[in-house]
Amino acid sequence: MMAANLYFSQIEDLMFELSMWRCNDELRLRADVLLRSSRKDAKHYIEFWKRIPPNEPYRVILGDLRDKLYNTRERARNLLANGISDIPEEVTFTNVEQFLVPLELCYRSLCACGDRSIADGSLLDFLRQVSTFGLSLVRLDIRQESDRHTDVLDAITKHLDIGSYREWPEERRQEWLLSELRGKRPLFGPDLPKTEEVADVLNTFHVISELPPDNFGAYIISMATTPSDVLAVELLQRECHVKQPLRVVPLFEKLADLEAAPAAVA
Repeated sequence: MMAANLYFSQIEDLMFELSMWRCNDELRLRADVLLRSSRKDAKHYIEFWKRIPPNEPYRVILGDLRDKLYNTRERARNLLANGISDIPEEVTFTNVEQFLVPLELCYRSLCACGDRSIADGSLLDFLRQVSTFGLSLVRLDIRQESDRHTDVLDAITKHLDIGSYREWPEERRQEWLLSELRGKRPLFGPDLPKTEEVADVLNTFHVISELPPDNFGAYIISMATTPSDVLAVELLQRECHVKQPLRVVPLFEKLADLEAAPAAVA
């Protein structure tokens, strides 16, 4: 959200700057498509920007970016606060490339129309910022204790009436986790009995699945001891529909676990 706040003001600065009508055919076509699409006046903008003249194609393109960035920010706020948002993912940015492509189109068009000095000003600076920092400025690592994942899987196996995951030996845990990772059946639905702790872990995975993957770095497992700790997170990411699974990083915090780590991750 920090990036969205910063970028939002910079897009509006570019909208003031890029008022020219001359553009290349590629940008004109994209602007025409946006103008034909059904769009409502945005009530969260100052009066000057509620309507963009159709003969100002750069502002049409940037206005659409601004709208999607606003929706991206508000959807993220809703998800982080409530775990749900009524803003559909289709009207937001789900990766930084979706943000960069229209900006690069504006840059190419300016250069093609003899306005390279303008293209190499604020627009190029903004392109470099977005390319460097993405949609979130910094990537957030997620950290959770291995026992919390065990609690979730124990609730699942008990609900499936196949025993207690917590009581299984490591070999059986690995066998079951690998079998489920190879399969495609869903392991649980909304009827899964959940303690507050289990719900908290699952809600975290669900929020990860809803937010743009550019927001996240690694999923760190505190107090990791065995290979099943890593497999558990991989399975939970799949079950919660994380589209681009986070890289899983086991953290071996006890001396004995650290010494055994090479065998655990081999």
